[in-house]
Amino acid sequence: MHSHHHGINIQALLAHVPLFNELESEEIVRLARGSRELAASRGDILFHKGDIPTGFYLIVYGQVKLAFTSAQGGEKVVDILGQGQTFGEAVMFMDKPCMVYAQALADSLLLHIAKTSILDELDNDPRLGRKMIAGLSMRLHHLINDVESYSLHSGGPSRTP
Repeated sequence: MHSHHHGINIQALLAHVPLFNELESEEIVRLARGSRELAASRGDILFHKGDIPTGFYLIVYGQVKLAFTSAQGGEKVVDILGQGQTFGEAVMFMDKPCMVYAQALADSLLLHIAKTSILDELDNDPRLGRKMIAGLSMRLHHLINDVESYSLHSGGPSRTP
């Protein structure tokens, strides 16, 4: 029955997501039940701009591009994500249509974690919300640290106007 699981351990993968770092194993088990695997071939569109999010994605392996088409018709790439990274969390919580589209740049395997199972866990345990916010904040904090260390190493602002 489990042949379609590629032998991957969904729970172990979820436990490594920054968003879920603080969760108990039984919470992870329940989220795993609301997760499904998604194999994408290079070039596949995972969701379109304007779609209503049904959850968010974790990249087991592969590479995914988030982008949108500008008014001029050109493509603007927002992010390129790889193994172990997640995307779609923010829109999922905002209850708004996706502002970008997601396209596989390589053959990829993803986990789709259903919004309903996350909301169920949040209803079960309000502390989960704080844990998830902490996880997201940590991620932002890392980004900010990266930016700060980068600007420190680049010799600071130049004196020329």
